[in-house]
Amino acid sequence: MSSSATDDQRESSGVGGVAAVRRWFGSPLVGWGLWGANLAALFGLVAWIAWDGKFVATALVLKAELQTLVDGGAAAAGPAPQLGLRVTLLWALSAAAFATTLGIFVSLFAGAHTHRRLRSWLAFTMLVAAWLAVFVAWRELAWQGQRLRLRSSLSEFDAIAAALRDDWPAADGRRAGLGTFMAYPQGRPRMLLMLTSNSRPAVAAVERADDGSLGFELSGPESGTWLEWHPAGSTPQTFTCGLENEYEFRRAAPLGGGWYLVRYR
Repeated sequence: MSSSATDDQRESSGVGGVAAVRRWFGSPLVGWGLWGANLAALFGLVAWIAWDGKFVATALVLKAELQTLVDGGAAAAGPAPQLGLRVTLLWALSAAAFATTLGIFVSLFAGAHTHRRLRSWLAFTMLVAAWLAVFVAWRELAWQGQRLRLRSSLSEFDAIAAALRDDWPAADGRRAGLGTFMAYPQGRPRMLLMLTSNSRPAVAAVERADDGSLGFELSGPESGTWLEWHPAGSTPQTFTCGLENEYEFRRAAPLGGGWYLVRYR
């Protein structure tokens, strides 16, 4: 076969491929389907960020895996078992968001007439802006979502805090609504290290400050944050726990009734 014939076949194949893409995108239903899938991914991701306490840890694992791929280094150890499914789902959601956004962009040039109007370009610009906003502000969204979730638990913690203020344990023991604990340091404890936790959300430790403030270190899905009760004139700040570990204050959000959601370094 001559080189000219081969070139003709390649050109014909390329033209045919472009024509096939145009025919596929030429259907208005394809464009609407891409928009629907993209918006579903966007709103689904926002809801996930706001209502799943483990989303931050999941996102950090995905970020580490992406960095490994970019750097071309050895594959890192797999995510913790409890995050494996979440990481896979976040990968799939990210891929769907990228693919459908790219598809919408292509439809602005090769799609049906209804998807090539000026309003489609404006809508696409707003869509990209929304994705960028989520990408930039997802940590803040996760923080505000956690604040709303934990506010609903304050009635339970009010009762626990009142009991501890009236009768702070002097030794290891068990408290209703709290669980079994070990008290540190011995003799004059200011920290209760939980062995079991009956509260919801679960508590890893309880700290008492000299001014009577109580701090509940959360575990499970809400781990990494504290619920703290402070009397008037007191606010969260850097402190040294009963095990002599220093917690550097990072940020806090008031929840009402003297309660704060707090994060330390």
